[in-house]
Amino acid sequence: MPARRLDVRLLGPLQVSVDGRQVPVGAGKRRALLGCLALHGGQVLSVSRLVEALWEGEPPAGVRNQIQVYVSALRRVFAAAGLPDEVIRTDPAGYRLRLPAGSRDIDRFAVRVTEAEGRLADGQTAAAVRHLQDGLALWRGPALGGVDAPFAAAAAAQLEERRMAALCLRISADLALGRHADLVFELRSLVADHPLNEGLAARLMVALQGTGRVADALAVYRATRGALVAELGIEPGEQLRDLERTVLAGGTTDLYVHRWCGAKIPTKRPRQSAVPRPNQLPADLGVFVGRTEQVREAAEALRRDGPAPPTVVMVGPAGAGKSAFAVHLAHQVRDDYPDGVLYANLRGTEQPADPSAVLAGFLRALGVPPASIPDDTDERSRLARSALADRRVLVVLDDASGATQVQALLPGTGSCGVLITARAEIPAVAGKRIALGMLAQPDALAMLAGLVGADRLAAETAAAQEIVAQCGYLPLAVRIAGARLAARPHWTLQRLADALADEHSRLDVLATGDLAVRASVELSLRGLPERVREAFATLGLLPVGAFPSWVLAPLLDTSAAEAAELLDALVDVHLVEADSYHLHDLVRLFARERAAATISAQRRRMAALRLVWACLDLARTADTRMDLGFVDIPADPAVRWQLPPAARDRILADPAGWFGADFRLLADAVEMAVTWNQPVLAGALAGALANYCEINAFYDDWRRTHETALAALAIAGPASTEATTDLVVEMALLRNLGELHTIEDRYVKAVGYFESALAIAVRLENSDYQGAALSGLGYLFRILGRYDEAVRSFAAASDICLATGNRSGLVYAQQGIATIHREQGRLDQAERCLQASLAHCREPLYLHGLTQCLRGLGAIQLARREIAPAIETLTAASEAGAKLGAVDATHSRRWLAEARTRNGEPAVALSILDGCLRVYGEKGHTFGLGMTWHSIAGARLAAGDAAGAEVAARSAVRIWESLGTPYALAETLVVLAEICRQRAMPAVAERTARQAADIRESLGIEPLSSHRNNQTGPGQL
Repeated sequence: MPARRLDVRLLGPLQVSVDGRQVPVGAGKRRALLGCLALHGGQVLSVSRLVEALWEGEPPAGVRNQIQVYVSALRRVFAAAGLPDEVIRTDPAGYRLRLPAGSRDIDRFAVRVTEAEGRLADGQTAAAVRHLQDGLALWRGPALGGVDAPFAAAAAAQLEERRMAALCLRISADLALGRHADLVFELRSLVADHPLNEGLAARLMVALQGTGRVADALAVYRATRGALVAELGIEPGEQLRDLERTVLAGGTTDLYVHRWCGAKIPTKRPRQSAVPRPNQLPADLGVFVGRTEQVREAAEALRRDGPAPPTVVMVGPAGAGKSAFAVHLAHQVRDDYPDGVLYANLRGTEQPADPSAVLAGFLRALGVPPASIPDDTDERSRLARSALADRRVLVVLDDASGATQVQALLPGTGSCGVLITARAEIPAVAGKRIALGMLAQPDALAMLAGLVGADRLAAETAAAQEIVAQCGYLPLAVRIAGARLAARPHWTLQRLADALADEHSRLDVLATGDLAVRASVELSLRGLPERVREAFATLGLLPVGAFPSWVLAPLLDTSAAEAAELLDALVDVHLVEADSYHLHDLVRLFARERAAATISAQRRRMAALRLVWACLDLARTADTRMDLGFVDIPADPAVRWQLPPAARDRILADPAGWFGADFRLLADAVEMAVTWNQPVLAGALAGALANYCEINAFYDDWRRTHETALAALAIAGPASTEATTDLVVEMALLRNLGELHTIEDRYVKAVGYFESALAIAVRLENSDYQGAALSGLGYLFRILGRYDEAVRSFAAASDICLATGNRSGLVYAQQGIATIHREQGRLDQAERCLQASLAHCREPLYLHGLTQCLRGLGAIQLARREIAPAIETLTAASEAGAKLGAVDATHSRRWLAEARTRNGEPAVALSILDGCLRVYGEKGHTFGLGMTWHSIAGARLAAGDAAGAEVAARSAVRIWESLGTPYALAETLVVLAEICRQRAMPAVAERTARQAADIRESLGIEPLSSHRNNQTGPGQL
C-alpha cells in the first residue's frame, strides 16, 4: 500500500488532511492538543508542559487521564484516515507528533523565505519575489485559527511576525524591481491596518516618492508620526526620520531598499517619475542696466543660511522696475537653489490673486497630483511648507498686495529663499529691504541704448539725455520711449525729445509716484488717433489676463477688420504686448482709469455686454459644432450682438481649439455679466460652457461659473419682462450642476439639483429638459439602488425624448433601462433595449451612444458566457470610446478586462486594469476606481493570488460604502465571499455572502442561485 501524504496546516485554521482529504480532528482541548504537538514538530512534550499549554490557571482533576483520552481519540481518527499508529508516539518523557519532512505548512513557508533570502543575496530579485509570493500564499488567515488554548495566542503572534517580515521582504524586493506604482494601493491598505508599523510606512513613502508623489509621501510620514506620538508617546525611529529628510531633499531611496532586502538593485529598472524641479521664472530681460549694488546686496541676502527663509522685500512706486529687478535677481541666484524656482504674479496693484489658487499652482509644480490638493487654504499652505522643507527652492512673489496675501505662500524653513515685490511696505514680513526708485542718468541712457541701438544713441547724445530726463528716469517711461523709437527707425531722437518737452516739464515723478506711470503711458497715447485711444480705453474693461484679437470688435461695436488694425496700432507702441495679447499690469490700471474718465457709464456698460453677448454666441456655436451636449443649450436669452458670420467661422475653424484658447476669457465674462447686473446673460454663458468643462474635467470652473450665475439670479429675482427666460436659464444651470455633482460622486446633492431642474422644466412645459433631468435622476436612482424610481424616471425620459426627437436623450434613457434589466438578471429584455438604442446611433453616427450600447451588449454577452463575442464587442467599444476621450475608452476597457479574465487571461486583464486605475485616479473618478478594484479582485483570484484579490476587493468595498451604492457593494461582496472561501475562512465567507444576499434582497434582485451566472460585476458605467 503506497504511503499516505500527510498535510498539517497551521497558517490559518488548524487543518489536517491525508491525500487531500480533510481529517476531522475535533474541537476543544483535543484540537488544541493536536495544534500544540504539530506546532513543535517532532519535539517531545511532557504531560506537565501540555497541561500548562492547554489549561489556564489550575487544571482539572484527572488531567493526565484526559490527555490520554485526547491522544487515543486522535490516534483513532488518524487510523481511520489510513495513517500508521505511531503518528502520535508515546515517549517516556511525554508525547510527540511524528511527521514526514515537509508535511507542515510552516516548514514549507520557512523554506520559501530562506530560498528567497538566498536569491536576494545572489541578486536574483525577481526569483526572490516569486518564492516569497509562494510562501505567503500558504497563509489562509490568522495562524492556529480555531485553537482555543493559552499557548495559541502567543504562538500565533510569533507566526504573524514571521508573515509580516516575509511580506515586508517581498515588498522591498518589488521596490528593488521598480514596481513602485503597483505597490501603492497595497501598502496604503497595510498602513491603514498597521498605523504604528514604521517599516510599512517607510516602504509606502518610498513607493510614493518613486512615482513622483512627494507630497503624499510626506503626508504618510506626518500621519505615522502623529499615530506614534498619540498612541505610544514616542517619535519615529531614526530610519523613518532619515527617510523623510531624503524625500524632502529629492534624494534617491535606493539605499533604503537595498538595506531592507540585501538585493543588488537591477541595473535596468523601469523608468520612474523624477521629483519635479520647477523653474517658473519668466525670461530675463535682454536689457537690464544699473542697480548693481542693490543686486549684490539682495543676492547676498538670499545666499545667507539660517533657521528662517532668507527673504528680500523690494518696494517702490509703480513703474520703478520691481518685477524686472526680481526676475533678473532670481536668475542671478538660480544656481544657489538647485531644487527649482516658483514664481507667481500676485496682481496686487489691481485684482489680487487668491492665495489658495496660487498655492494650488505651486503644489502642482512640486508634483502633487490635482486630486490630492486639499480645498482649504490653510491645508494647502501646510502641504506646501512640507513639500518645500529641506529643499533648496526660491519662491518669487511678484506684485504683492500685503501681508494677508503672502503669509500663506511663505515656506517654513531656511532651506528656501523668498523674493517679494510690492508697491507698499509689508512690515509683517521680516527680511532684507530694497527700495527701488528712479534710474541714475547713466543707467537710463544705457537702457535707452539697449532698446534703440548704441550707434543711434551716440549720434544724438544730447537728445537722448533730454528724453530720459523728460521720462523722469522712470524705467517704464524710458522703456516706452525706447520702444517708440525702435518701432520707428526713421525718427531722430530729437524728434521724440521735442514731442515730449511740453508734457514732462510738468512732471515731478518722484513726488507724485503713480502719476509718473500715468504720464509715461499717456505719452504713448498722445500721438495716436482718437479711435486708437478709444480702443485702448475700452481694453480697460477686460478682466485680468490675456485676450484674443477679436475682443475689440464687440467692445467698440465695429468690424473685425477695423478691430485688427486698432490692435496692431496699440502693439506698435507696446501698450499691448503681442505675445498672447495682454496689457502690462500698470498699463491696464491706466486703461481702466481712461475708460472711467473718457467713456460714459452707459457706453461702458454696453461695451461690456456686447463682449459677453459675443462670447455667448461663439460658445453656443462652438458647442453645437462639437456636438457635445446631451441636451441642446437653450436659445434664451437671444444674443443681441454677434460677430459677422465670416469672422465667426474663421474664429471657430477649430471649435475645440478655440474653447481651449479663449476659455479663461469666457469664464471671466460670466462674472463680468454679473458685475454689470445681467444675471440672465451670465447664466446663459455659464450654461454654454458646461459641456466643454465636462469633457475636459474643468470641474472647478464649471462649479464657479454656475454657482456665481445662480447666486446672481437669486439676488436679482425674476424680471417681469424676462421671467420665462430667467427660469429657462436657471433650469439649465440646475441641470448642469446635477450632472457635475453626479460626475463628482455627490449623488444626494445631484438628485436635489435634478429635481429642482425638473420642477422648472415641468412648469415651463420644456420637454427637452424634462427628459434630461429625468434621465439624470434615473441614473442616480439606479446607482443608489432605488430601482423602481429609476425605471419610472428612465421610462418617462424615454417617452419624452421619443416624442421630441431627442436622439441622444432617448439612447441614454434606453441604456439606463437596459442596465437595470441586466443588473436584475433580465438579459433578454436588456438586449432588446440596447439593440433598439443601437439602431438610433448608426445613422447618422452618434459615437457616444454607440460606445455605450456596445459596452452594454458586451456585458450581456459576458453574462451569458459568450466570451469570444464579448471580447469582440468590447474591443469595438474601446476603439470607439478612444475617439471620445480617455475616460470613455477606460469605461469600455474595464469591461474588456472582465472578458479577458473570463477567457482565462488574468495577466492580460491585470495589465488593462492597471491603465484603468491610472486614468480614473488622474480624473478623480471614484466610481470608476471602485469598478476597477472589483475587476482586479476577480483577475487576481483567477490568477491564483487570493491574498491580492482580497486587498483589491476590500478596496472596492470601501469605495462602495463611501458612495452608498448598494448594488455595486453586493456584487463585490459576492466576490469577496468567494475569496474568503478559497482562503479557508468559511465563517467570514458565510457572513460576507449573507450580507450580499441581504442587500440584493432589499433591491428586489433574485437570489444568486437563480442567476449568478448572469452577473459579471457591478453595473455598467
